[in-house]
Amino acid sequence: MYLWNKPDGEVNSSKSDSLPLSATFPFARIRSFLQDLCDRIPLTLQGTLTFLLSSYLLIHGLTNRNAYEILLGTVFALLLSILLGIGYLVRRGSALLAPTWQVPGPATALGIDTYLTKSADGSAAVLHPPIHDIPQDSLHRIGGIPKVPLFFRVHFEIKGTLRVGDRARFSYSADWAEGVEAQEIRGAIPFALGGQFHGVGSRTLRDIFGMVRLRLPPVLHRNFAVLPAPSRKQIQLRLDPSLGLEEKRTLRSADEERYFMREYAPGDRFRDINWKTSSRLAFLVTRIAPQAQEKTRTLSVAFRCFGPSRPDLVALWTLDRCKAWLFQFLWTVRKEHPEFIIRVTTPLLEQELTTDQETERFCEEIAGYGYGPQEQEGKFASFISIPEEVFVFATTYDRGLSRFVGNRFDLPTHLYVTIPLQRFFLNGPFNRNGPRGDANPVSIPPRSSNLSVTHCLRTGGIVLPHLLLPNPIPSVSVPRPLRGTLETEYTEVTL
Repeated sequence: MYLWNKPDGEVNSSKSDSLPLSATFPFARIRSFLQDLCDRIPLTLQGTLTFLLSSYLLIHGLTNRNAYEILLGTVFALLLSILLGIGYLVRRGSALLAPTWQVPGPATALGIDTYLTKSADGSAAVLHPPIHDIPQDSLHRIGGIPKVPLFFRVHFEIKGTLRVGDRARFSYSADWAEGVEAQEIRGAIPFALGGQFHGVGSRTLRDIFGMVRLRLPPVLHRNFAVLPAPSRKQIQLRLDPSLGLEEKRTLRSADEERYFMREYAPGDRFRDINWKTSSRLAFLVTRIAPQAQEKTRTLSVAFRCFGPSRPDLVALWTLDRCKAWLFQFLWTVRKEHPEFIIRVTTPLLEQELTTDQETERFCEEIAGYGYGPQEQEGKFASFISIPEEVFVFATTYDRGLSRFVGNRFDLPTHLYVTIPLQRFFLNGPFNRNGPRGDANPVSIPPRSSNLSVTHCLRTGGIVLPHLLLPNPIPSVSVPRPLRGTLETEYTEVTL
């Protein structure tokens, strides 16, 4: 899991951004009218059919003077009347009990491996894990639950949209309930990808027979960031010690600008070498400050989220895994070197991260990023002349990656590339070898990430506009920099 957690009750929501869900869909007025109509009707489909049946039996029994029909109709009508009466009493008593919706901080996707299993015929099956297998800090907590009598339960219903960029969105819904004596309701929304979630939630009173359904006002709106599921692959943080540290503050007095001299040792900064003095001697001489100064180091990170303007499911999952790798890198640096300054550049912004709080806000901000246009590559022009180490995170959908790495030539570059591999479920176990005819098949980790259209459809996910259209997978050949490291993360996608 990620390394931070907000205090209980703190919700990252904005009233200006928290719009009703119906405002983001076509035919918004019709959907809003139908939703309000369903909320005002206190009977479910089963209760409505029971009401019609009891009315028919009473009318037909009174017309034909049939005692059995009159008795059955009276029993059904009396049962509905008792359930509706108790429901309205509970609703009236809970009017003064304000509900609370505590969003976990951070809200994190549970990952595809949590839901996908392999059935006997080798196809993908969706399995929702029990709530006790989900980390407690990933659960939503609903307060303000009224006490209800026997045969009644309070449910909390959530409907919302997860946005990934400007063109992709997933529709999610959840229905949670606890026992009669429960003081709060806990549950998790089965997010598969990271993004920005806009949702509404409300308490609903139901009976165990499925007859009555009463909405308990008010309706809660939430807008929060959903981080990608943490990457299973551990980041390898390699730093060049010869680049050294930078002074956090400038030296002012003349005494502080004096240095001691000693012989150069491996690991010292090249910039501290006194070349003028070394030219007179037979060895290198290094400047050493007479007193310890507060020092730090700036790491330059480039997040090149360039790709197609209309991404399909494979491209979205690839970008999601790239974000997870970037977040793991940021928090690894914050944990091992808290004095470092991380300067992250994206197609939309450039920000320096010096504290955990700034890193947390930055991760939540770019969680909903989609693919940017290749025309914004000028944002990374300054990286070509940076002599220090540069850490680059990209996917194989980035068409300008080869040119970017080639321009750095012999400069230290750490390249982290996410590569999608498209697989198909046949009549056997998952095929984890490379494509036929490949002399060097790619090795997939035993618990690699999987994603299927069946899973997204069953959880209500809809990706617009090219979900089912074929899309060629980019080549897995990635340019290797002349100096630096290259690491790849293979993301398996099943369609």
